Amino acid sequence: MFAQKLDTALQQLAGLGAHRDAVNAGHISGVEGVDYYTKMHLAFLDVIAEISKVSPNAELSTLVTAYVHFLHAKERAGQEQAFMANIFGLGKFPPGGGHIELLRGPAGCLHGCVFLLCDP
Repeated sequence: MFAQKLDTALQQLAGLGAHRDAVNAGHISGVEGVDYYTKMHLAFLDVIAEISKVSPNAELSTLVTAYVHFLHAKERAGQEQAFMANIFGLGKFPPGGGHIELLRGPAGCLHGCVFLLCDP
């Protein structure tokens, strides 16, 4: 499973140059542009999360899991920033209501990180 997830992430990374060229040329929308980065980031987060599954060390698994929660929170904050930059550029919300999804924000991810790192 680790190798499969790593291959998926590396395939996303391999297409990054062509994606950037398409964004810079204006061939794809801001939302589509951000979506590619989000999928690539999540693919690499899946690779990191796999470490917690294959490690024989329980403490390392817990720390890796907490780190993945933190990185998910960071990714959510980046998504919010990219989404709002697109809105300011357009001067309006794009159709589809994607802004409702972002209202959840990174707080839930950080809760998981704190839960795993703090002693009761």
